Amino acid sequence: MPKLVFKGVKIEEVKALSTQLVDTLAGIANAPRHVFTLECVENPFIYDGEIVTPAPVIQVQWIERGQVVRDQMATAIDQAVRSNGYDHVEIVFSELKKGDYYINAKVY
Repeated sequence: MPKLVFKGVKIEEVKALSTQLVDTLAGIANAPRHVFTLECVENPFIYDGEIVTPAPVIQVQWIERGQVVRDQMATAIDQAVRSNGYDHVEIVFSELKKGDYYINAKVY
């Protein structure tokens, strides 16, 4: 944890940015690299009955680390995704409260 879920970003782009992005985020969050998970969801987006190319949306599921860390992580994610030519990137943080996340049936 944190888990980043990429929508509207090609899997090859996520693979290419993954190492540097996790290095950057680990430094910002003061967390080991191995706790970060990146997932790429390649589902079509539909608008008015047509498949459309969406703006990238990145959902960050995490245990809150404060506004400063959140802002820095959002900036790093935005820059990494924009480096692939996207001009509009949406980032949504979903907070997991301590006690809501378990590893092997033990609260994290």
